Amino acid sequence: MSVDLGALRKFQDTWGPVLDALPAVMDAVAKQADMDRDMAIQQKELDKAKKQVQKAYDEADRRLQVANEDLVKLAERKKEMLAEIAAEKEEAISKSKASIDRATSRLSAIETRIAEAEAKLNSFEADVATKQREAQQAHDELVATHNAEIKDLEKRKKAAEDALDKLRAKLG
Repeated sequence: MSVDLGALRKFQDTWGPVLDALPAVMDAVAKQADMDRDMAIQQKELDKAKKQVQKAYDEADRRLQVANEDLVKLAERKKEMLAEIAAEKEEAISKSKASIDRATSRLSAIETRIAEAEAKLNSFEADVATKQREAQQAHDELVATHNAEIKDLEKRKKAAEDALDKLRAKLG
């Protein structure tokens, strides 16, 4: 049998690179299998990490929901407290105004009574002054009348003494 070298060379030229590449291909296939295994391990770790992240997100969502509920409750409590404070403030203002009004009316009544008392006192003082003037005038008139009577009596006494002296001188 004769070997056709041309065909052999053609075979070698065609399949030589394939045969040379076979170890590299086998190595690549082995590396691909290693890589697939590593990818599967990485995928499992990634899935595990995704589950942990999802669990962390769920926990964070739960905490956020609790925090939001607490904030809503606090906001409602704040509204209630502000309403209570406003009501107490209004009540205090109302009581204060009522107290001021009562004090003002009492003060007004006291001022009215003081004015009435001052008017009575002024009237009384005027009456007293008038009565003092009238009494002084009456006293002055009475003193003048008495002085006039005393003078008249003294004149009569003098006239009586003179008459008595004349009578004594005549009798002798």
